[in-house]
Amino acid sequence: MFDSEVHTDVMNGRASIDRSLLAWAEHRELWQGVLNERFIPERVVEQAWRGSDAVIAQVEWELDGLEEIETMVLAKAGDLRQVQLIDDRRFIKTLWLYRDHIREISRDEPQP
Repeated sequence: MFDSEVHTDVMNGRASIDRSLLAWAEHRELWQGVLNERFIPERVVEQAWRGSDAVIAQVEWELDGLEEIETMVLAKAGDLRQVQLIDDRRFIKTLWLYRDHIREISRDEPQP
């Protein structure tokens, strides 16, 4: 359990709140589960990603529903892909999805 009480700095007698202990949960009121997230595969089956740099991931949020997010694949494991997901609605910044929920996009193609 984190201690979020006011602490006194022994060196100079000033009271302060250690904000670094609270920062990890800064957006916790926004957090949502991802319904189409898969379990993390065993490390031994994970491989480096060698596909397109840019992908569209279909993320099904617990409250906000289905959303297509442009992101990048970091790794693969069989039919699973690990994508980067930088979003305040999620504490962990990666996500494992089935490859059917990932669409590679080419940077050469004009985007709508």
